[in-house]
Amino acid sequence: MRTVLIGLLMAGLALAVSGTSVVDNPGATGFTPSYLTSAELSRDNGNITSAWVYINGAGTYAGDQYDVPAATPWLAAIKYYVWSQGWPDTTYQGFAVACWKMVSGTPGTIVWPADGNPIYNPNTGGNWIIQTCTPRVNLTTVAPNGFLVGIGFLYAYPANDGFGIDNTGVGPYDWAYAGGSWVAAPYGKQTGRALLDSDGNPGVDTSTMGAIRAMYH
Repeated sequence: MRTVLIGLLMAGLALAVSGTSVVDNPGATGFTPSYLTSAELSRDNGNITSAWVYINGAGTYAGDQYDVPAATPWLAAIKYYVWSQGWPDTTYQGFAVACWKMVSGTPGTIVWPADGNPIYNPNTGGNWIIQTCTPRVNLTTVAPNGFLVGIGFLYAYPANDGFGIDNTGVGPYDWAYAGGSWVAAPYGKQTGRALLDSDGNPGVDTSTMGAIRAMYH
């Protein structure tokens, strides 16, 4: 039996806690195509046991903060976990996805997409969802003090998707945005991940997918 707790916290936040511990891929990081990236930054431990949403919809965000690794400064993709067990509803709406630069310890302006507007990333019912960042951005240049990757909820509850969190408790680098300001997210370590590369251009490897991509370059 699955139980759901809805609590109004800070500017209309709502928390969904699942009574089950069943996840599709517990303890794993999910699949990352080898041609896409050479590094994956994560705050969560891969054991996604619950999810949360905002009561309010458009203009509300959640994200995870990272420092820029010197060896892999190029943002290749943003990855996150969507709760797929029928909560809050059985329709998958997708998310708005973006990358923000950190300014004085707080998320500032969007540095990807380049136009400053989050990009829509659909979800057809999977768990680990990847949004490729094209063109890639050099985070050392655009976000020298660190960056945040995150998602935006598109509609008001319950017509939105649950954003996964792990079972290790609240982390210091998880953020939430509502009511015009970023605050510490109180719900556990979120699943906003950054897929990075050492190169500004997607590579081609020897896998089947890499060979297919090379044929059409």
